[in-house]
Amino acid sequence: MLPVLPSQAAFLHEFFPAMINPHYWNLCGIFRLSQRFDTWLVRAAVAQVWEHHQALRVRFRLTEGEWWQEIRGRSEPPPFRRIDLSRCPEDDQPATVGRICAEIQRTLHVHQGPLAGFVYFDLGVGQPPRLFVVVHHLVADALSLSTVVGDLENVLWALAEGRAPRLSQGAPYDECVRALRDYAASAEVTAEIPHWLGPRWARVSELPTDRTRYTSETVGGTESVNLGFDRGRSEALLRKLPAATGVDLHTTVLAAIGEAAGEWLGGEVGVAVVHHGRDLTKADGTPVFPNGVRHTMGWFSFGGFVALPPREGGDVVEHLRRTADSLTAMPNNGVGAHLLRWCAPNGPHAEALAAVSDRLGLIFNNMGGLGQPNQGGRVLTMAGDPMKHEPDVLQPRPQVYIRLVRDDGVLSMSWFLDGVRHEPTAVTRLVSRVDEVLTSYLRQLVP
Repeated sequence: MLPVLPSQAAFLHEFFPAMINPHYWNLCGIFRLSQRFDTWLVRAAVAQVWEHHQALRVRFRLTEGEWWQEIRGRSEPPPFRRIDLSRCPEDDQPATVGRICAEIQRTLHVHQGPLAGFVYFDLGVGQPPRLFVVVHHLVADALSLSTVVGDLENVLWALAEGRAPRLSQGAPYDECVRALRDYAASAEVTAEIPHWLGPRWARVSELPTDRTRYTSETVGGTESVNLGFDRGRSEALLRKLPAATGVDLHTTVLAAIGEAAGEWLGGEVGVAVVHHGRDLTKADGTPVFPNGVRHTMGWFSFGGFVALPPREGGDVVEHLRRTADSLTAMPNNGVGAHLLRWCAPNGPHAEALAAVSDRLGLIFNNMGGLGQPNQGGRVLTMAGDPMKHEPDVLQPRPQVYIRLVRDDGVLSMSWFLDGVRHEPTAVTRLVSRVDEVLTSYLRQLVP
């Protein structure tokens, strides 16, 4: 048995008891295959990937109030299905595929398993087949999904050509789990406790909400506010503004959020900034994880606690640099607070750290190019077929979740909120103000 990772603990302790269907909280994609493959080839490719990635074979267990995870053996058969839709009218196939994919997602189970599923859709002669891949978020993040899809593509292509396949060379999942838990219990991390329990965090402004706690009775359904950038503005934010200020896109967007939210709330704004976690280092510069963790499947991301300063005065560059200083001033990017909170959820400081965490009304995830895995491979490409989602089941949000994505050089930012817990019109105004602030930065600083 293995202990759980911090983000797994956060989900299992906070969300799991309150969700309508916590087993349906997944990362997934429908991929178009470049050609028709025999079913046995696709099944064999799935089996090799299933055996290779330990996280695909994980089950979770609650024992005396504590969550544990167990890796099942390689001999457990992979959750693979072939569905023949060759007799389904072509116009009806996309909707049928989407409906079946939604049904497959509901078959995942945290305790009993599986936590992944693979479905090969035969759409008949003249129609490229589809491969549906779904993994529960408990055992995968965006990097993980890209790794799994990449391995599937490489193995399938190799088997079709009669070659020995090459799989990603990631560190063993169980070793990575133990390495992170050991680091979380180290003197280096526990020495941060006075910082996180200091008076500064009590002064962080909270987002106004209509509910004080998230429960299954207050599910209002996830709503989203989307902020799009054309190619010209994206280019300016990605390259021209950093060249003019020396401040990168990540910090610039956080500065705009801090300025806009600071105007609304009248002070510093608490944000959990998501890190993919795999590049975590100790104070002496040595990596926390074993070599190869970037190709290890698992939910290694976590939110570092950050207090964003409001803008003071009219100097934009000074505000950008103050924001950058706030980010670097947090010990180890603010990761320690998350580790302390969730690696010992029943520990002596859990309640005080939970109070700090509850004041962070925003979650910011700069996904870069990770939002769209495997857009153009030789064998698998994103199909774009419609899928039925159940947002109130998939994404309950006690905070407003902000996702920044770069796709083919074009930026987009989506804000997800629970329609009962938060007032949608207020968040919409905040998003509009962030857009105005970013525009003002470009107008003042980019020729």
